[in-house]
Amino acid sequence: MLLLRRLAIEMQVEGVAEIAESKIEQSFFNSLDEVGEKADVKQILANIRDRSGLLVERRPGIYGFCHLTFQEYLAALSIKEGDYKEEAKNYDRLFLFSQWSHPQWSEVMALYAGIASKDSVENILKALIQTKNPQAVILAGNCLAAAENPGLVIQKEVINKLLSLPEEIRLRKAEPILITINNILNTLDKKIVIAQALAALTNLKVVHSVLFLNSEKDSSCIESLFKAGKRILTKEQKPAKWDYFVCLILLRIKHHDAADALAKLADIAIQQSCLDSRLDVLCGFWDSSFWDIRFWRAFELERTNLPGILKFFNEESASETHLNLCKFIAVVTSERFFSRLEKQEKVKNVFFDFTSLLHTSDLPFKILIERVEYLGQHGDKRLKEYAEYSSTNLLWCISQIEKLKLSSEQKTDQEERTQ
Repeated sequence: MLLLRRLAIEMQVEGVAEIAESKIEQSFFNSLDEVGEKADVKQILANIRDRSGLLVERRPGIYGFCHLTFQEYLAALSIKEGDYKEEAKNYDRLFLFSQWSHPQWSEVMALYAGIASKDSVENILKALIQTKNPQAVILAGNCLAAAENPGLVIQKEVINKLLSLPEEIRLRKAEPILITINNILNTLDKKIVIAQALAALTNLKVVHSVLFLNSEKDSSCIESLFKAGKRILTKEQKPAKWDYFVCLILLRIKHHDAADALAKLADIAIQQSCLDSRLDVLCGFWDSSFWDIRFWRAFELERTNLPGILKFFNEESASETHLNLCKFIAVVTSERFFSRLEKQEKVKNVFFDFTSLLHTSDLPFKILIERVEYLGQHGDKRLKEYAEYSSTNLLWCISQIEKLKLSSEQKTDQEERTQ
């Protein structure tokens, strides 16, 4: 194994995946000589090629490892075992860190993190995040995912750095940073990631925390989401780009406490008379991803169910939850709220999506109106009041959305005629 480890690190340092037979033999000879052994290096190479298959003759006289991962793993193992310690070739942890900016070493670093001592791994992770370079932070995330038993403190530090990366930055690979970070977070300790993501709700200028929470739909997040929404509505926290995720996540969690949180946020919005950007925290109800609009349009499907927390409207025994949801819906479909939405270009596109689907039978939005209208007729006194507000507002919103689309179409036609 020593011979292959040293060969792997030599090839990795040279940045090659193929090597001449003569160089392999020289590498084997040098390794044996250093430990005071002698053997037929040609025979050793032949045995490795014919028996283990770790080295493959790709063409006459040219070899490579059967898979690049073997080369990378053996290189990482060579660094861990300290095969090269001389001054001219001191391939140790410090050398490995010095290579972080070179793509061919990324996998070696991750593999090293999976086999090295806890202290060695933590030192590399700290060094990576201290560079403040986004690519290094991503690499730290991959190394953390590979590490066997990292300490809690360093886990939190790396996760926090990942969550704070701006979504606008571009990575070396084509994959968007949003996907890259979410994929890494999904390989880490879920409880720790959720805790750090909830702590990051104080900074909704960056999307990664809410994207992760949105995919988890974990009921343990409800209280923290409510507090974040409350801070925004009461001016304790500045409005930010991704505020609308607060209610979007709550809407995705089918839990009575989530409905209670939504109702409380609606009450706070009324009490605070929010007419500015703070109101955006409630916009999740109108987000197309909640209603799966793009999904229906792509596959031309008819949906007969309600999304997320709205499924409670299919349960007759959830009257208190019905009341809370109707309170929330009454606010987010009100004329005041709608006028705020109309000023946002991104939301107008959502409205246009709705208009193309409102005429299709059995869509969730129509089902919601039917369920709320039913509660307005058959619920108790308190529920009837809010259900009637909600159904009236929902129908009014539909008419406004239709007008909005018609106005846009007329404007487009006029522009085309004048060209």
